[in-house]
Amino acid sequence: MLDMAKPFDITLKHRRHGLTVQSVAILLRSEADGPAMTGSLQRTHPPDREYLGFRYDMLRLWQMPVESLLWGGLGTMPLAPLAAGAEAQLEDIVEQMYRQVTAIGDSTEQGSLWAAAFVLMGLKYSRATAETLFKGVRTMEESVTYQAIIEKGFTLGIAKGRDEGLAKGHVEAARDLLLEFGTKRFGSPSPAILKALNEISDYEQLKRLATRLDEIKGWNSLLVS
Repeated sequence: MLDMAKPFDITLKHRRHGLTVQSVAILLRSEADGPAMTGSLQRTHPPDREYLGFRYDMLRLWQMPVESLLWGGLGTMPLAPLAAGAEAQLEDIVEQMYRQVTAIGDSTEQGSLWAAAFVLMGLKYSRATAETLFKGVRTMEESVTYQAIIEKGFTLGIAKGRDEGLAKGHVEAARDLLLEFGTKRFGSPSPAILKALNEISDYEQLKRLATRLDEIKGWNSLLVS
């Protein structure tokens, strides 16, 4: 699904680092697709003035060839079991993944890759299928890495940590943009306003406040519902 924080992230990266950013929405399952996934996002202010226009590319994993993900580098390799036609060659895919992962000398990185692969496979296959496939890879049963990923707490802990980290980053990016644009319009906020904004940890709330900047006359009006 499209990450709605990306417009904020792109603006920040360009302003701070002068980077050109290409945004890509990666759909992991066909259930995530739909009429709303157009590659374009617009927000308008009544009556019809557009205040936000954002374009992004689309990648639908179930339409991509297995080879492009399996051999596209370690960053895309865990996605290979979700690619087109992967069901018919799962054993071979996991075998090739195992060869690539064991070539890495860092056991911590190995664990992260296998955990990512295990969690992602859960989007399409049963846990029993994933465990059976990993057990079928030679020497996997003796691997410390394998023993780690079949522990439920370990796997879910990594997934939860990544989700929490992404959410925190999006909130901080939204707050930075709100402060930047608000300061340009109204000057620096008072310590009380700054403290109130820093206490907001809800991304959607910060986004709503940002859309109100054109409607209000100063910082003191921003937090008044």
